[in-house]
Amino acid sequence: MVERYLGVGEESTFGTAVTANKFKDVISENLRLDKRYLFPDTVRGRAVFKKLPGPVIVRGEVVMLLASEPDTKFFYWGLGSKSTEQLATGVYQHTITPADTVKSFTARVGAEQFERVIPGCIIDTMTVEAVAGETATTTLSIVGANESKTTIGTPSFGAVSELNFSGATVTIGSSTASYCRAFRLRVNNNIAIDRMYALGSQTMKRMEVGRRVVDGSLDLQFADSTEYDRFLAGQDFTLNVKLEGDTISGDYKHTVEIDLPKVIYTSDTAPLLTRRDPIRITAPFRAMFDSTSGYDIAVKVTNTESSI
Repeated sequence: MVERYLGVGEESTFGTAVTANKFKDVISENLRLDKRYLFPDTVRGRAVFKKLPGPVIVRGEVVMLLASEPDTKFFYWGLGSKSTEQLATGVYQHTITPADTVKSFTARVGAEQFERVIPGCIIDTMTVEAVAGETATTTLSIVGANESKTTIGTPSFGAVSELNFSGATVTIGSSTASYCRAFRLRVNNNIAIDRMYALGSQTMKRMEVGRRVVDGSLDLQFADSTEYDRFLAGQDFTLNVKLEGDTISGDYKHTVEIDLPKVIYTSDTAPLLTRRDPIRITAPFRAMFDSTSGYDIAVKVTNTESSI
């Protein structure tokens, strides 16, 4: 069987490639190396006569099904801080919260005939989406330092089932949303790419993250004016999304829970009318830092991994 896979491993030194210790069966990836050659504009003529080395970068997206394993790594690498608690024998909960910096990793893409090695990967944006009738997905927008080629590897995929819409619960304030059609969340690290280069190297030398933005949207069936009233009043509220999968042991299930302790709607949540179609609300929101919780976002993952 020809191998196609995404393998990842956390780096101890930014840009120094490591072996993959986790593999993911992704939906798609479009990571591309751009050598960004410099073509000086000189007086010699209208044609291009010179080509000089430019700042190398790898950019693209990876789309995957959301699961409790090994997705803890992506949440951790994209946010930066972690803690782990054992809930029962063989059951662990990992709480992942933001830090002032993020983690870099090496991506290894198996492309049937060879493996692409991309060190110095950083998650620029991370989007989690759950839509009624579909599997939940995660989309990672990745920036990488360079690329090389090696022989194809032998991946080992986990047996954990992915999460989908049927195991999702959305809680707005203190009330469970009775009819939520979709939830979309994006964490944007605003990677400062141009500040990551220095004299003496074509590749990025260090990580530079900008202001973190956590935002998203809810698609809701219109039932009353609650969300509209929140928007008009500029009222902040809590938002929690929990996706549960297969049972691990007893009452414990594979779970990804996203907690936003302070959220505000950023645009109109009015029930707009079209003929006699069902009235639905698209409610865009933005998360803010909550001093009581100590974070703007926390991701709690319950699985069988003793560590991330």
